[in-house]
Amino acid sequence: MASSGGNPSRLRQSLTCLSIAANSLVAGGVFVFPVLSPALASILKLSQPQLTTVGLVGIIGQYPFAPIVGKILDLYGPSTCSLISAALFFLAFMSSSSLVAMAPVDITQPAPWSFHWLTLFFFLAGLGTVFSYFSSIFAASKSFPRHPGAAAGISMALFGLSPLCLSLFASHCFTEASSGQLKIVPYLRFLASLTAFTHILGAFILNPPEPLISAEAEVAQADETTRLVPTKHSDELLKANYPDPIRDPYFWVLALYCFLSIGASEMVISNMGTIVLSLPPSSDDTISTPPDVVTADQVKIISASNTLSRLLVGPLADFVSPVASFLPTGMFVYSGKHRVSRVVFLSGPILLLGLAFLWMEIKVRSREAVWVLSIATGINYGAVFTILPSIVSSGWGPPNLGRNFGFLTYAPFIGTPLFSYLYAFVSAANTRDATGISASVMAFGFSSLDKLMINASIGTQYGGHFQFLTIQGLVIALLTMVVSLLLDLFPSSQVLRKCKRALFIVAMPLSVVISTIYWTLLLLFPTLILPPQPSGSTPTASADLLLYLPLEIDLALHATPALTLLADFILFETSYSKRSLITTAPLAALLFGVWYSCWVEHCARSNGGIFPYPFLTENPIEIRLAIYAGACTLAYASFWAINSLHPRARLRSKISPSVLWE
Repeated sequence: MASSGGNPSRLRQSLTCLSIAANSLVAGGVFVFPVLSPALASILKLSQPQLTTVGLVGIIGQYPFAPIVGKILDLYGPSTCSLISAALFFLAFMSSSSLVAMAPVDITQPAPWSFHWLTLFFFLAGLGTVFSYFSSIFAASKSFPRHPGAAAGISMALFGLSPLCLSLFASHCFTEASSGQLKIVPYLRFLASLTAFTHILGAFILNPPEPLISAEAEVAQADETTRLVPTKHSDELLKANYPDPIRDPYFWVLALYCFLSIGASEMVISNMGTIVLSLPPSSDDTISTPPDVVTADQVKIISASNTLSRLLVGPLADFVSPVASFLPTGMFVYSGKHRVSRVVFLSGPILLLGLAFLWMEIKVRSREAVWVLSIATGINYGAVFTILPSIVSSGWGPPNLGRNFGFLTYAPFIGTPLFSYLYAFVSAANTRDATGISASVMAFGFSSLDKLMINASIGTQYGGHFQFLTIQGLVIALLTMVVSLLLDLFPSSQVLRKCKRALFIVAMPLSVVISTIYWTLLLLFPTLILPPQPSGSTPTASADLLLYLPLEIDLALHATPALTLLADFILFETSYSKRSLITTAPLAALLFGVWYSCWVEHCARSNGGIFPYPFLTENPIEIRLAIYAGACTLAYASFWAINSLHPRARLRSKISPSVLWE
């Protein structure tokens, strides 16, 4: 009687299921940004780089705060997360609608504040998405503890359908029939009201009861010495019985798996268009299928296989590999017969993805055959996210499930851009038949300078392109990678090794400073870093007055040096000694800083007071000196931080004076 009386009523379970489904189906507002972007460009006159930034911030904004959101979930439950997401969604979408509504109809250039405010609003929407995602997933898992895989899989599948549902609302209810234009202000207000109302209801409904284990559960760890009454409070015993994930090497193995598996999958998803373009059409077709049609078909295949894997893998895992639960008596119990480990559902999909990559290499010769990779990617992506919460709960306990799951989301947050850039650089290198991927990409960027529009003005100035700190850093980074390639060929050469270490101590912090300053200013204050277009051009917006670099050249100049040097240092080099940190590194930063500041000031005097960077031209000498000093400080601080985070850091208090660059 006691057991049955504690079970939630069918009505309660039904309301919980409906609330989870509703939250999942309306939570993908940030993913319909492509539907909004044409109207935003037309009304606010935003440029494509600005629109890309807004959309990217909305999506990327989900990841950094995932552990914090998970901890809030652990402490206060899914209902609190649902309430917070309601507030964030309403604030984000209602503020965005007000911003668009207040825009004058006759503007030809964007207001400088519109881009920054819109970026902030979509960041809040992204943060609301992760609160909603966590509330739905973990409310489902806690409401159905005997079927965590099925619960997580179905709720994730519904979350994946959210962009489709919200897009259907946009196309059928908020699109003008005559012109086909989106009524963006009413649509944003609709999103604000719908998401807020749905998640407020979830705040009252999503309070799953503590799971009870049936009497028929199979005891996994019990003998005649097992205590029938716990000696500690159940929560204390529960926490004490699970390992600390931060200190557990298996947790980091799982994080590495997520880094590889999810990172590779999202790389394929985000680059499917270029993968299709890199392959020729099938020779069997009399009429070649356009690449955009093939790409659309592959996206549908990925989406279908992703959804089906979530719906099928979850129930299958619950049947053959039920999750162990922890009782207050100190025993582990299973809700059914445990046949195989859930790790099988992680190793199987990534093995399938690896075979698909191998198949692409040895057999695929046309774009129509990419469907094998699409299916494997969708299966791997869906299966991993479906199984991951239950594995984290079983391995490291329910008390900090949200926090631990949030930490694991950092793996794809780091892995996806790294795999994507790796794909881009390998593609560029293979296209140009170059050897040494990073060196070839940097060489490509340098060789493309004379093809840029800016070359017409910079090429005639004193100092040319070498006025730019970027170009000087690129040359040093390129030289470092060339020496690294030679060292790979002659690994016993101590001269090459010391030469590489000496170059690294300049090239790595310099490239980090260049990338940090450039991308920050480009995304937030592009007028401070980009030169204006020639006077003869006819821009349509203020952002079009600036000379943006082509993306492939931009990445080669401002991303490749930092990424490749960091990867080389972390993976193949040892950390620098304490002596180098105290003496060599600050001296190198100071000398190079003095050199560049004197050089760029000399060039500006010869070029009529015009500096290569607008933020130097617009500031007096006092501010410029502060900028030079700040850049030197940032270079040294970045070198110190990177060296300290090196996995084989070895700061020694005493060192032989003969070893200068260790």
